[in-house]
Amino acid sequence: MDHKSRRVRLALVSLEDRLAPAAGVFRVVSYNIASSGALPQAGLGTILQGIGSEPVNSNSQPIDVLLLQEVASQAVTTQNVVATLNAAYGAGTYARGSLDGATTGAGTQGIVYNAQKLQLVSEAVIGTAGGAPEQPRQALRYKLQPIGYSAGAAFYVYNSHYKANNDSASLARRLVEANAIRADADALGQGVNIIYAGDFNSYSSSESFYQELLSAGNGQAFDPVNRPGNWDQTASFTDIFTQAPAVSPPNGLTGGGLDSRFDFQLRSGELADGVGLDYWSGSYHTFGNNGSVPMNGNINATTSTALPTLSNRTTILDFLTTVADHLPVVADYRIVTPAAKVSAVTINGGAIQRSRVTSLAVTFDSAVSLPANPATAFQLRRQSDNAVVNLAASVAGNTVTLTFTGGAVQSGSLADGRYTLTALSNSIVSLGGTLDGNADGQPGGDYTLVGTPANKLFRLFGDSDGDGTVTSTDFLAFRLAFLTTGSTFDSDGSGQVSSEDFLQFRLRFLATI
Repeated sequence: MDHKSRRVRLALVSLEDRLAPAAGVFRVVSYNIASSGALPQAGLGTILQGIGSEPVNSNSQPIDVLLLQEVASQAVTTQNVVATLNAAYGAGTYARGSLDGATTGAGTQGIVYNAQKLQLVSEAVIGTAGGAPEQPRQALRYKLQPIGYSAGAAFYVYNSHYKANNDSASLARRLVEANAIRADADALGQGVNIIYAGDFNSYSSSESFYQELLSAGNGQAFDPVNRPGNWDQTASFTDIFTQAPAVSPPNGLTGGGLDSRFDFQLRSGELADGVGLDYWSGSYHTFGNNGSVPMNGNINATTSTALPTLSNRTTILDFLTTVADHLPVVADYRIVTPAAKVSAVTINGGAIQRSRVTSLAVTFDSAVSLPANPATAFQLRRQSDNAVVNLAASVAGNTVTLTFTGGAVQSGSLADGRYTLTALSNSIVSLGGTLDGNADGQPGGDYTLVGTPANKLFRLFGDSDGDGTVTSTDFLAFRLAFLTTGSTFDSDGSGQVSSEDFLQFRLRFLATI
C-alpha cells in the first residue's frame, strides 16, 4: 500500500431502491481492498452491501461485478469476499474468477460476480510482470455475458493495478501496461463493449499511459466524468478523489486524507452508442464521497453529507477509513435495446383459405438468435385434444417459417381443428434479452396465440374463404376445382381433386370450426 500508489476501482452503480429493479441493469464496482496479505479487514461486507443499497438515478441493487485490487489470490482473498456476499444475499448468488496474475508485489487483481445475472466466459492475463521497465503486475481481462441476453450484450473488463509513484520510471512502467492493454483490446475488433478499471495510480490526465488508453482505435477509452486536469492535490476534484479516505488510518494503510483520484472506470465508445449494453449516464461516482469533505480530510468527517439515504451511513463511512486506503468507484450499465417481440404471424402464406393449412410464419420486430434447430423454439398444439404438431423450420431474416412433419397433420396440412401457437421465450434471444412474448416491455414471457375463427389459426377442410364454415360458397369453389390439380381441396395429397376429396368435403358440409 504505497501512498499515491493509485488503485483503479470499478464499481457498477446498482439499482436497488426501486421496488422492482429494471431488467438488464448491472452495477459494477472497482475497489482496492488492500488485502494482498490475505483476508480483508472487518467491515468490508457492510461497505459492499451499502453500495448495493445506495440509490443512483432512482435505482439501487446489489453489486453485479466487483473488481478487486491487492488480493493475495483468488482462492484465499477473493473467495473470502464471495463468502461474505453470499452470507448476505444467499448461497450461490456470487462466484469468483480463478486466474491469478503474476505480480512483483502488492498482490494481484480479482473478480467477484453475480452468478444469477452474469456468466464469466473467459479470463486472461495481459502483459508481462517484472522489474523496470516491465509492468509490476499483470492486468487481468474478463469477458462477461449477461444471462438471458444475446452475445451482443457481452462485455470485457480489464482490471489493472498500475505502477505507483510519480517519478519518470514509474510513469514509463504505467505506459508499458497501457500499451499492452490497448494492443489486446484493439485486437478484439470493432464494436466491443469494454470497461477499463482498477487502481491507475494516476496523478494527471496528461500522463502518457492515460492518453494511450484514450487514443483512437478499436478499444478507445472514454472517461464517463470527462474532467481532465491535475487530479493530485487539486481541490476542484475533491468529489472524485479516491485516495486516501483517512488522515491517520490503522493497519498500516496509506494516510494523508483525500488527496487524489487514483481509481477509475473508463468505457469504450460502444458503451454509449444507444444499442445493447450502455453506461447509465450520471451513475459514475466515488462511493462515500460527494464532495462534502475537504481535501486532505477524513471521509467520515462530521461535515460529510454523503450516503443520506442509508440508515447506517455513519458506520459505513467509518469502515471506509479502516478497511482500505482507497474508496470504491461505482457505475451502472444497462441494456437499452428492447427485447424482441413477435410482430406478425402469417398463416398459410397469407392465403385466405383454411381448407389446407401448410405453414405458419412468425416474424419478430428485431433480429433474434435461435437454437441450432429453430423448430424447438416453438410449440403447436390442437386445442380439442392437446395433440402436438411436429415442426420443421426455416429462417429468413427476422422471420421463421414453420411447416408440419407429423402429429396432428394430414398430408402436409394441419388436421381439422383450432390450434395454439407458442414461441418459447428462453429459446429466442435478442440483443435486448429473451423474447418479450407478453409485450410488457421486459425480457421474458412466452408468446402465445390461441386460435379462434377471428384470428384464423384453425384448419377446416373445405373452407375455401376462411370464414370458419363449409357452405354453398365453398361447394361452388370445390366444383370448379374438381378433377384439377388445385391444392386447396386435395385432402389426401394425391395431386388431383378427386372423388375421395369430395367425400371428405361432403362429410364437412355445413360444419363450423
